[in-house]
Amino acid sequence: MRKTAFSSTALLAGALALTASAPIALAGDSDVLFRIESLDNATNTLSVFEVTFGQGTQSGNSWNWEWDGESAYMFGGDESLGGFSDAAISVNFDSRGFISTVNLGFDVFAGAANTAFSIGSGPLALAPTSGVQGIASASVGVTDVLGGGATLAPDGAGMYRAITNGASTFSNLLGSSLNAGEFSSAQDDDTFGLAAIGGSVSEISAEWNFTLTAFDTAAGTSTFSVTPAPGALSLIGFAGLVATRRRR
Repeated sequence: MRKTAFSSTALLAGALALTASAPIALAGDSDVLFRIESLDNATNTLSVFEVTFGQGTQSGNSWNWEWDGESAYMFGGDESLGGFSDAAISVNFDSRGFISTVNLGFDVFAGAANTAFSIGSGPLALAPTSGVQGIASASVGVTDVLGGGATLAPDGAGMYRAITNGASTFSNLLGSSLNAGEFSSAQDDDTFGLAAIGGSVSEISAEWNFTLTAFDTAAGTSTFSVTPAPGALSLIGFAGLVATRRRR
């Protein structure tokens, strides 16, 4: 049976709540915008960290949240489990409330055993729109900390997945394992698009799923952008790519 070490919503001092007029919205009943899950493969212990809308800051046509901890946040306070030292999400939208981009960033570390991570956005709702195009990009790096090499392996068809309408895959990126030598780092990136998305699009989301070798670290950034029919809205994804600080 899977054990849960920690399940909580982060409380950030001074976080600004979104105004009632904000066009951004989540699909369904959940108010969780960002979520990190860590699964210790040896003990099958699941740890969860969640962020809601009210914990971020809206500025112009974007909503942002970034972890502001001075030191690494340990899931459940147990150093044998995986955790993160940086995490970020930004969501961009136009003046009509059409959500155009979701950017994710992270810097995570495995615990005493190989650790599986799932990092993703909540389902972001938009007015049903046809004739939509999309583009996705992801970059990730892995670092060996204790010697012996490090491996970052996709859990599924790719480490990164861009999603529409809750379950439809727009693209799977980074489909191969990434290996770093002893006390070294390795990096890879992948891009998909510009491509048409069939049918009507009513929500978008993005997620990372991978397994990291014990005590090693991984960091990544990604962007998934959609736009209505050509000429209606310009793609703004790559300029908004979230930059994450490397854990010192």
